[in-house]
Amino acid sequence: MFVSLSDHDNLLSFQFASNCIMVKPTFIAAFAALATAKIAPSVHRHLESNEDVDVVVEFKGGNQRALETARLERTSFKDRGSGIAHVRSLLESNMKTSQRAAVELLSSQPKSFTNRIESFYINGNMHVYGANRLVLDELATLDNVVRIRQPIAAQVSPVTFDDDDTDVGIAQGCADNNATSTRAANEWGVNLINAPGVWANGNRGEGVVVGIIDTGAIHTHDDLKGNWRSTYGWFDPTDKTPAPIDRSGHGTHVTGTAVGQNGIGVAPGATWIACRGCVITTHCSEAALIGCAQWMLCPTDVTGKNPKCELAPDVINNSWGGKFHNKLQAVVDAWRAADIIPVLCNGNSGRKCSTTWTPADYKNVIAVGNVGTDDKLFTQSSRGPTADGRIKPDVSAPGNRIRSAWHTGNSAYQIMTGTSMASPHVAGAIALYLSANKGAKYDQVYKAFTTTADTATLTPNNENCGGVSDSKYPNNNYGSVDPRHQYPPSVPFFPYDVVPIAVDAQHIRSVDPRHQYPPPVPFFPYDVVPIALETQHIRSVDPRHQYPPSVPFFPYDVIPLVAPRYTPSIPYFASDALPAVHLQWLHWLLFFIDQLLFASRVESS
Repeated sequence: MFVSLSDHDNLLSFQFASNCIMVKPTFIAAFAALATAKIAPSVHRHLESNEDVDVVVEFKGGNQRALETARLERTSFKDRGSGIAHVRSLLESNMKTSQRAAVELLSSQPKSFTNRIESFYINGNMHVYGANRLVLDELATLDNVVRIRQPIAAQVSPVTFDDDDTDVGIAQGCADNNATSTRAANEWGVNLINAPGVWANGNRGEGVVVGIIDTGAIHTHDDLKGNWRSTYGWFDPTDKTPAPIDRSGHGTHVTGTAVGQNGIGVAPGATWIACRGCVITTHCSEAALIGCAQWMLCPTDVTGKNPKCELAPDVINNSWGGKFHNKLQAVVDAWRAADIIPVLCNGNSGRKCSTTWTPADYKNVIAVGNVGTDDKLFTQSSRGPTADGRIKPDVSAPGNRIRSAWHTGNSAYQIMTGTSMASPHVAGAIALYLSANKGAKYDQVYKAFTTTADTATLTPNNENCGGVSDSKYPNNNYGSVDPRHQYPPSVPFFPYDVVPIAVDAQHIRSVDPRHQYPPPVPFFPYDVVPIALETQHIRSVDPRHQYPPSVPFFPYDVIPLVAPRYTPSIPYFASDALPAVHLQWLHWLLFFIDQLLFASRVESS
C-alpha cells in the first residue's frame, strides 16, 4: 500500500495529536503524584479516619538565606539589640516572601476548609490547624512548598534512681514545704561546681539574662522573686496567661537551679525570664516551643506585641527534648545568629550508646549530661556519640538528687534527678562567665568550658561507646591537649589543679565556675599533664578555668615535675627555649628567693 506525501503528513499529524492526547493526562498524573509526595505519609494515614488534620508547612530554603545575610552584616551594628532587631527584620521579610502564595491560597478558601493558620518568622514555617484534604492537595501544588507534615512534640520526663534508691521524679520524691526546715547553706550541686568560689570574688551573674523554656515558673517563690524581670519577662504562647504560672513544677525547679537565691542557684545575681513551652511535662507542642523560641529571640509583651529585641536573653536553658531529628535546627540557627547561647539537656534515655535527645544532638548547642556525687554519668543519662560520630554530651554537671524550688508554695522545694537538673547548672555557670567576660560569644564560651573541664576525679562506668574502653588512657584521636594553644597570651589562662586526661563516652567533664574566675591569690600549677581526648569522650565543665586571673599565667611545655602546689608571690613565666631541667631549677630558685623575702618581711615586722 502506497501513501502519498500529503497523506503521510496527515498520518504523522494524526499520530502526533494522538500522542499529545495520551501525554497530557500522564503529565497531570505525574504532577499530582509529585505534589502528593510532599505530604508526609502520617498525614495521609490520619486523614483516612479523620476529616481534618493539623499540619506544619515547610517552605523552600527555610530561613537560611536570611540568616546568612544576618551573619554577613553582624558587625555593622553598634549594639547587640540593634543586631538582633536586624535578624528579626530579615526573618520576617523572608517569611512574608516565602509564604505569600500559601497565604493567598488559604485566604481564598471557605472557612470550613481550615480553622486557622499561624506563621513563625524564626524558622519560616506555617502551622495550619484543621486543614482538610482539599486544602492540603492545593498547598502541595505550590512550587515553594517542600513538605507538609504533622507537628512534632517534645517532653520533659522524670527518671528513677538506680540500684537501691527510690523513685524520684515530677510526682515523686522528697517535697519540703516547710520554710523553717534545716538545709545546707548551698545545695551540693552548687558547691560541686564551685560556684561559691566565684561569688566570693564579687560575681553572682550580674548583668546577664537567663531565659528558661519549660513548664513555666513561680515568680513569687522566695528564691526567685528577687531577680525575675517583671516587664518582658514572661510569655505563654498557648493560654496567653498574663503572669508566670507552672502547673507541674519542672520549670520552677529548673529556674531555681540556674538562678535561684539562697544557695539553690548557680547565678543568683542574674536576671531570669521564662516562656511556657510545655503545658504539661509529657507534651511540649511544636507550636508552643517555636512560639517560645521566637519570643526569646525578640521578647514582646504578654500579648505578643511591641517587640523589644534588646531584651533578648544571653543564654537559654532547654530542659526538654525528644527524637525529631532536624525539625528545630532552623530555630537554633536563628538563636546563634542573634548571639544567644543554647543549653540543652542531653536526655534521660541511657544506658545505651547514641541515645542523645534532639535538639541536644545538634552541632551548635551545648548539651549537658547528668553526673552524680560519684563522678559517674548517671545511669539514665543519655550517651553519645551522635549519628555522625560527635561527642555528646558536650559537658556534664550535677543532676542527681538536686533540691530546688517547687511550684506548690513560695517556700516549697523538691528533689529531682535527670539531665533536666544538670542543664541549668551549666546555664548558670555560663551566666557567671558572661558576667565576667562581657560580650563573649558562643564559640568563646564553648571553648572555655570544654577545654578546661575537670577530669581528674572521673570514675569509669564500665561501658564502651565508640569502640574504646572507658578505662584506657590516653587516647589520641584528637591529639595531645596543650593549654598554650587554647589560650593565646592576650587571654590569660589560669589552670589550677586540672589534669586533662582522656575521657571516654561514659566520662564526665564537670562544671566548676572557679576555673573561669580570678581567685584573690594567684595560683601557678607545675604538674599540668596535657594528654589526649577520645572522640566519644564526655567532658564536665569547670568554670574556674574560664575566668582571667589578676596575674596572667602563660602555660609552657610539659614539665615532668611533681612538686607541692606552692603559691609564690613572684609570677613565674617559663620560656619554651629553656630545657625542662633548667625550668625546674629556675622554679626552685624563684621559690627559694620568695621564701627569703618572706622571712625578711617577717623579721622586719
